[in-house]
Amino acid sequence: MYSPELVDQVLRYINNEINLQDLEAWIVPHSPELIRNPETDDADLVAEIELQLAEFSDGLRSENQVKEELRTLLSYIVSFYPEKPHSYSKSSSSTTLVEVLK
Repeated sequence: MYSPELVDQVLRYINNEINLQDLEAWIVPHSPELIRNPETDDADLVAEIELQLAEFSDGLRSENQVKEELRTLLSYIVSFYPEKPHSYSKSSSSTTLVEVLK
């Protein structure tokens, strides 16, 4: 199961509400808790985010490529957990994760 806070931060990045540095600034202090058990979904997602950040900082990926990889990953999460409606608050409206990723 994925942490709603983690998914929310990634969605905020994908939707240009925060930049890549803001995402990284959120991930760093939360990583110890999120990866405490390396066999969790959160640990896998954090590892993918960290890989994307490293490849971006090494010039191997553009920011658009990072964003697209994370969008694809979140689309996978939605398809893998269809029974759990993921919600995402943007401004005053609440939409489902599926709607946000379209």
